Amino acid sequence: MKRLCFLFVSFLLLAVMPAAAEDMARNLRFSPGSSGAVVSGRIQGYDTATYFIDVRGGQRLIVALGASNPQNYFNIVAPMGNQIFDSAMGDDNFSSTVRQTGTYRIQVYLMRAAARRGEESRYKLSVTVPSSGGGGYDDDFADGNAGGPDNWIVRGVPPGDRLMMRNVPRPSGVVVSTLRNGAVVRNRGCRFASGGRWCRVTKNNGVTGWVNGRFLREY
Repeated sequence: MKRLCFLFVSFLLLAVMPAAAEDMARNLRFSPGSSGAVVSGRIQGYDTATYFIDVRGGQRLIVALGASNPQNYFNIVAPMGNQIFDSAMGDDNFSSTVRQTGTYRIQVYLMRAAARRGEESRYKLSVTVPSSGGGGYDDDFADGNAGGPDNWIVRGVPPGDRLMMRNVPRPSGVVVSTLRNGAVVRNRGCRFASGGRWCRVTKNNGVTGWVNGRFLREY
């Protein structure tokens, strides 16, 4: 009898537990000649939709959200991991000149109470990075998971510093070599990892490693 009670209680607990949240993530790329993009999506419960966009310090980032559910909000996280905006604080739009260069993370979510009730929302997210150069960037960043140019050139490394080449795509990886500003390397493909875009590159001497993609431009 005790065993039957235990199984019944366990079943009840499983029945009331919320379904696992679905985390959706994608990199935003603007069409040629455009400085913005509009994406549509749907979230329910504890789902989170995440969008990544490369922005250079000194550029303006504009984000607006339209949603079917008034409890649908978004926040923005800077490259160093600090949250710089949350629309739940009372403003539906974000428009500001950013300070840090790198990959910004835009997260679309439902407030906790709405998520707990399993509510859903259909949304449209507009992201704009005005730039006279077109495409939302001053230069062509290493921003793809595949394809891209045959070669990259290193740009934007602070004076006196070097870009570290690591054995794996994360800051804790072992340094296998370094690169100066102006160095040209072979493109072996990029991917999102450890909070940013990392690219596998090969030097003229054959050494291959991973580097932070925000310091690479098309050559």
